[in-house]
Amino acid sequence: MFIRALSGFKKALGPEHTLTLETVGNLSNLYRDQGKPVKMEQMYMRALAGCEKALGNEHISTLNTVNNLGILYRRQGKLEEAEQMYEQALVSCEKALGSDHTLTLHTDFARVRAQNFHYEQAHDE
Repeated sequence: MFIRALSGFKKALGPEHTLTLETVGNLSNLYRDQGKPVKMEQMYMRALAGCEKALGNEHISTLNTVNNLGILYRRQGKLEEAEQMYEQALVSCEKALGSDHTLTLHTDFARVRAQNFHYEQAHDE
């Protein structure tokens, strides 16, 4: 169903339209629920490229996609990649929304640093 919707939105509205990008995100979540991390990552990367192009690096949809990639990488044990995503999300979120809106991202960033043996840095976060 999501694949048909994605195809229709892409054809009618274009690949960077918000409805197309939202459908890509929904498809990513479906792949997560089905336990298909490779397809999930592909969809998140596709959504990220589209969000960055259409909405900019500091739009909430872009930030959510970056954070979702961080979560995926952390769960896969790809801690360096997760740390990069969390740091990117944290910096952009603080710049766009202020430090009061970063609690979840901040916590995820500190968690991955701790898992990646950056205990002192994680504690400081």
